[in-house]
Amino acid sequence: FDFRYFLEHFLGRKLAPNTEIVVAPGENYLRRLVKVLEEYSTPRGRKIIKDYIKFKQLFLTYIHSGKLQTSKTLGGIETLRILYTGEDDRSLQCISHVAMANTLSFASILNEFWAPQLHENIGQAREIGEALRREFIDVLKSSTVIDDVDRKAMVEKAQKVRIRIAIPEAARDQRSLQDESELVCLTANASLPWSIYFTTVMGNRHWQRMSRFGTPIDEGEWPSDTNTFNVNVHYNFESNSILFPVIFAMEQFLDARKPSFFSFAGFGTIVGHEMSHGFDFRG
Repeated sequence: FDFRYFLEHFLGRKLAPNTEIVVAPGENYLRRLVKVLEEYSTPRGRKIIKDYIKFKQLFLTYIHSGKLQTSKTLGGIETLRILYTGEDDRSLQCISHVAMANTLSFASILNEFWAPQLHENIGQAREIGEALRREFIDVLKSSTVIDDVDRKAMVEKAQKVRIRIAIPEAARDQRSLQDESELVCLTANASLPWSIYFTTVMGNRHWQRMSRFGTPIDEGEWPSDTNTFNVNVHYNFESNSILFPVIFAMEQFLDARKPSFFSFAGFGTIVGHEMSHGFDFRG
């Protein structure tokens, strides 16, 4: 696995031995990848493609093996930063804590801070999600490996998958924001260390969830442990929904100002992957 050879072709220049590299998705990433793919017909080009596949598999294996969760105090974004650079950014850790303890309020701030581009991207994300849902259903209808009974149930499930993007609906509702504010204020105590404060807030959240035991489920509500400031998209089995943190509605993955194929590459592939989890051994 000639990793340096691959990166030099990927970046289009020679690398010094001490070069620090951070690879991120985006327009430049896609353009460079297209140029790399054009070399596929040559022996050296085929080696580049193979090395790229190995790199992706290595990275995905590292993530799914649980190594990114070795420390319970780290949020997803900070952990990825440490993985790439070896540096610990305390500010990102604090933001992650705030986002978890004040889920709706923090999401509401992000909603205003990144408007209107965020709203345009969310609109495009919904269009992409529905397009992929239609394709997914067409595949189920034409599949030769499932019987008619299962086919009917699977199509119905695919039709009901909720694709939740960036900002919980409740973050735009004044009453929901007020309820969260009152819950957090119950914990306010200037003498408490921050670590105890956040632990207590999350304890109150757990009590709030338990108090609703036995009541009808609000199908429009995001799971209470969803952190909008995270990097993990996941399919939620209990609610048959796909949850996209706010970063996946930003230009690194999704950009309504560019041709749609950029967003299909960065966002659409994730939708298709997560939707398939509704039909795996757990779904």
